[in-house]
Amino acid sequence: MIVLRSTYSGTADEVGALRPAHLEWLDGLITEGIVIAAGRFEDGSGAAILGAGVDAAALLKDFDADPYVSGGVASYAEIATFPAALGGDEIKRLDAREYLKDA
Repeated sequence: MIVLRSTYSGTADEVGALRPAHLEWLDGLITEGIVIAAGRFEDGSGAAILGAGVDAAALLKDFDADPYVSGGVASYAEIATFPAALGGDEIKRLDAREYLKDA
């Protein structure tokens, strides 16, 4: 699992204008199983993203296509990468496929 943090650099209006395109794009990553969960921080400064896998660099590269990034209103950084030792079977399955693919 990979935890990313987004930081908004644009105004609330700029971020809001790109939000529909961002959510549509993010839904695609959720459908593909690349993103497990995402949500805004209560203070409006950005968001947290939980991604499947162990390759933070590849996940960050995926986020280069985010309308927030291409629109210049947000950036992403890795917070942590960890194996899913606890959690529902679906989360452990998604995480294990990345850890085991080279085994």
